[in-house]
Amino acid sequence: MKKHLIFALFALVLGACSGDDAQEALKNPELIQLGTVHEEKVQPGLIRVLGGYERDSFAFSGNDVIKTVDVYPTETATSAALTIFYRGTYKRGNDIGGETFEIDLSYGSVEVVARTEDALKLLNSLTFCGKNDFVLGQAANLTNNANDPLCPLDDLPMTVYDIYKIEGERVFFGKGDKTRADARPRELDRDNPFIKR
Repeated sequence: MKKHLIFALFALVLGACSGDDAQEALKNPELIQLGTVHEEKVQPGLIRVLGGYERDSFAFSGNDVIKTVDVYPTETATSAALTIFYRGTYKRGNDIGGETFEIDLSYGSVEVVARTEDALKLLNSLTFCGKNDFVLGQAANLTNNANDPLCPLDDLPMTVYDIYKIEGERVFFGKGDKTRADARPRELDRDNPFIKR
């Protein structure tokens, strides 16, 4: 809960500043071919209730996955102010019916990149996740800082227990709790499709 409040405050201040085949890659984790999917639209999120927006994307290659979170100061902004990269591996599981598959995403590292001067100033002034020497456009590895109670990034290592289904150019992930294997979603989040790039 503390992390959510801290990130919400960060998003509020940031908002006040200015502003290939994924199906085969998901079905066959051994493939080296890159598959990338991204959210269809920018979404307000739980940790950005007070003013931030984000668009998530996933890049799958072989057994590797990179989750990219682009954070925007407003819903209509065309350029991200901040980007977060979670890196790890994934494993496709069983078909739970109707071509909907289990997928486990295990993340072990995280990097943050300030994309704008305003975001850079804010990160450094907040000593974001214990760091105050961010450089514009350069990735800062915060893996060792992610578990700090005052750091709003997800704790690492972390495994997300999810499901997915591919329908044409759209990919749907699960809706609900993804923190435990025994609580894995059984329903698809059809309100938030991802698009294959």
